[in-house]
Amino acid sequence: MLNIAAVIMVFTMFMTDFSDTMGIVIGAEKEADLLDKDEKLPGLKRILLIDSLAVVVGGLFGAKSSITTYIKSAAGVSDGERTGIMLTATGILFLLSIFFVVAFIAEAIVKRVVGE
Repeated sequence: MLNIAAVIMVFTMFMTDFSDTMGIVIGAEKEADLLDKDEKLPGLKRILLIDSLAVVVGGLFGAKSSITTYIKSAAGVSDGERTGIMLTATGILFLLSIFFVVAFIAEAIVKRVVGE
């Protein structure tokens, strides 16, 4: 049984993420000069597929969907990044930062309990 409120919510989230993604991708790719002579982006289906997977994974970790598109597309384009190496390094560093945050929180808790 479909809940109409849930359908409206999913559609609203889809339209918001889709418009955010298209605006950021077209703007970033135009800046990187990757559009063809007809101002079309080759490989757009692949970009949208990867972004949708990133939105699902980001949602599992509590990230806002438009943030994933912005970070992936705009962070490195202005510095000349087009291969994805910087994105991979950024992702690895974000994953490593999770452990550092936990360590800092644990240290703060120990200091509070011990009374330093």
